[in-house]
Amino acid sequence: MNVESFSVNKNLDDYALCFPEGSQFFMTLGLEDRVKLSKLIIEERDKRSLDCKSRFSDMKDAQKSLNDINEEELRNKINPCVQSHPDICRQQ
Repeated sequence: MNVESFSVNKNLDDYALCFPEGSQFFMTLGLEDRVKLSKLIIEERDKRSLDCKSRFSDMKDAQKSLNDINEEELRNKINPCVQSHPDICRQQ
């Protein structure tokens, strides 16, 4: 697809404008086309007065929660003798 003919305002929602690297289309483009599309995305964000941090602030909380869960799981695997697995400690 030709980046110049790609209509950012018709083809991308707010999420895609804030996180273009999550788009399969964006990641399959060559470097030069990604730069061109990035400029169009920035212009469209400005036109929409889109503040990605405030618009998607809840996503960071979700990401933090997921990271916390993953860290706890890793701790439990490394050191199973913790509150959540007292029966494993007795077996050893």
